[in-house]
Amino acid sequence: MGQPRTPYRHRLLAAALVLTLLGPFGTFADLTLAQRLAYWCGLIGLGGLAFELLTLAAGHRLRERAGAWRAMLAGVVLAVAALMTLTVALLERTLRGMDFLRPLGLAELFVYVVLVTLLVSARSIIPD
Repeated sequence: MGQPRTPYRHRLLAAALVLTLLGPFGTFADLTLAQRLAYWCGLIGLGGLAFELLTLAAGHRLRERAGAWRAMLAGVVLAVAALMTLTVALLERTLRGMDFLRPLGLAELFVYVVLVTLLVSARSIIPD
């Protein structure tokens, strides 16, 4: 697998800045620019760190099983999405009074978090 064209952390920062400016999921209406910057940089940064750490840990454990990388990657994406779903639910409850801490709320939020996780990490998980 070749090296990414753009360093991974730069892509995370770019994604956080784009999300800050666009303000998806109601953040544009509810948060100031500075609050959106902190919100999206924090979430993208935490998700990126979790993705990187879990990928490294799983990669070390599966080093001898070359064919297992797809399953490992799917597991990492789902684990990061689960962690970030809970993080976003707690953050939304604290910042904006939105209660996602119920089964249907968490399920809905999980779908959005998976989509954002895949979009942000797409270049790093697609082999050359």
